[in-house]
Amino acid sequence: MKIIRLRGILDSNTYVILNGNEAICIDAGVSYKDCKETLGNSVRIVAVLLTHGHFDHCFYAKNFQENGAKIYIHQSDSEMLNSASKNLSAHFDYESEFSPLNADYYVQDGENLNIAGLKIRVLHVPGHSGGSVAYIIDNAMFCGDTLFFNSYGRTDLGSNTSYTMLKQSIIEKIFTLDVNYTIYSGHGQSTMLKYEKENNPINNE
Repeated sequence: MKIIRLRGILDSNTYVILNGNEAICIDAGVSYKDCKETLGNSVRIVAVLLTHGHFDHCFYAKNFQENGAKIYIHQSDSEMLNSASKNLSAHFDYESEFSPLNADYYVQDGENLNIAGLKIRVLHVPGHSGGSVAYIIDNAMFCGDTLFFNSYGRTDLGSNTSYTMLKQSIIEKIFTLDVNYTIYSGHGQSTMLKYEKENNPINNE
């Protein structure tokens, strides 16, 4: 397994996980063409796993879907894929460029997926959005905008957010995990779970 980070819309991170001649993407802030240029024509992108429904993370999801990739999202954020107000593309003046879509599959908390030969565990971590999820693959956790290096996700982005739920998701769900996962966030640099358990400011709020 090889992890490649690409920078996308609003400096969001799209992660490409390569496993042999197949790959999956975590979020879709970059285009299918850009991913293929990075991977080469011999690699097939089979799925895009969305951490949540804000437009900077799903902006090119329709583009990937049109090229054969299946789109995964938690059902609580599924309406964002068709609503410029809910996915915030209207707020940031990207509404005319965003292509609405319907997901192919709704992930559930605690579910174990097997895609492209990768075993993927799903954690529902609401707060930044109602359908925010983290995907665990081997020793890596892709947590979208829930948890950052020395920080955490915003909860002032509409009715589908909650600081109380975000803190609960981080403290009671992510921080209770025993493995010292590498945390790959939706923006910014990666971090380590043990470090965030000890240093993240949400612990003291």
